[in-house]
Amino acid sequence: MMCTMAILPPNELKSPKIFLDNPIFSRIFYRDLTERQSMADDIWTIKELSAYLKLKEKTAYALVAKGEIPGFKVGGSWRFRQSDIDQWIDDKAKHSGGTGENDD
Repeated sequence: MMCTMAILPPNELKSPKIFLDNPIFSRIFYRDLTERQSMADDIWTIKELSAYLKLKEKTAYALVAKGEIPGFKVGGSWRFRQSDIDQWIDDKAKHSGGTGENDD
């Protein structure tokens, strides 16, 4: 059996739909890809956290070191769950008495 590989444009490589349209791949690959993408989006690095919170990385490190931002270490690197960060933001907004927007 001979297997050929098609060269796809970059925009099609990002689309999980190619796995369903291409008989070489099965639905298992599609499911695995979407599950992995979902898991990867849920865990952030300090850089991603900083961008999300619109902070400098140094400020984010300081808040994490004080235990003010929920996170965990993998090896020597900090990681953060998006759901934990969203919950932390909601809690901060409730305790500050505002929505978190334009609060000084």
